[in-house]
Amino acid sequence: MKMISPNGKSSIDAHPDSVEYLKEKGWKEEAIPSKDKPKSSSKHNEE
Repeated sequence: MKMISPNGKSSIDAHPDSVEYLKEKGWKEEAIPSKDKPKSSSKHNEE
């Protein structure tokens, strides 16, 4: 899980066990583009 530091200057690959701890310290999860979005939009276009 990629985590972004509170100041946004660095990112780390955090162990899943550390994610909650880091969130408490102000770190954020890196936004991951959802693979479901293209599917749902193409499905919408078919209708």
